[in-house]
Amino acid sequence: MSISSFNSCKASILFFLSSVLFIVLCIDILNLVREFLFINSIITYNSPLVEAKRYLNLFNDPLINSQSDIARDLGVTRARVSQVLSLLKLAPEIQKTLLGFTNKKMMNEVQ
Repeated sequence: MSISSFNSCKASILFFLSSVLFIVLCIDILNLVREFLFINSIITYNSPLVEAKRYLNLFNDPLINSQSDIARDLGVTRARVSQVLSLLKLAPEIQKTLLGFTNKKMMNEVQ
């Protein structure tokens, strides 16, 4: 093996390793930004339907691929995510009514 081919091989390995390191750092930075945004976001809880729409919006995140990912990130059970997302299957009139409630007391008074 000649010195020039050895240097070329060495350069290729260094380039590969630096590329891998760059990708790992980018992923770490994305995760930190995602955590920062989630922790510092103001989450309002007006009705379970608001929560359902928030869960649905999480699917826009490229790191969220399933309901299990949402459950893990939010610290709730997969069953809870499924139950909340099922509210989006309600008729639009019912969804509109649910969104009109401003607190849990109002929801409990409806018969």
